Amino acid sequence: MNERSCETKLDKKRPAAIKRVQELVRKHVPEGVSLVDELIEERCWEAAKEEQESQGYGSIEYWLAIIKKRRGIKG
Repeated sequence: MNERSCETKLDKKRPAAIKRVQELVRKHVPEGVSLVDELIEERCWEAAKEEQESQGYGSIEYWLAIIKKRRGIKG
């Protein structure tokens, strides 16, 4: 069997494997929740915390405003 025929068989299996993984994740992550947004928010909070600890500026309010802006939240 040559390399090209192996790639073809793997390529045919990928969509089904991806779908299975998505179904498994969906069992644990509610509909409408973006894991990417959650990760960005978590990193913003961590960055704000580190900045405050190391340099004494960059308030939580500043980072909260950035998060709200990214999520389209007013106020």
